[in-house]
Amino acid sequence: LLQELKCQEDIFLSEEIQWLIRNLGFPHVYASCGEIKGYAGVAILSKIEALLCVKDIGHSSLDKEGRMLLLEFPKLFLFNVY
Repeated sequence: LLQELKCQEDIFLSEEIQWLIRNLGFPHVYASCGEIKGYAGVAILSKIEALLCVKDIGHSSLDKEGRMLLLEFPKLFLFNVY
């Protein structure tokens, strides 16, 4: 689990960063970054592909901050929230 990414999703999910993360042994990367540049953001690096990824809670003013990520796995729900 990563918190306070402070980067935009397009940068965090760029080919260069993805290459580094894959070489650390995590082929699956999920991120939720804030709309404000350099503010907030959470991510989960996983060796297992998630069945479902949810990045918001349905409240527009909170969802744009990139503070929540929910992954569903076969036997586990994993939340990354701050």
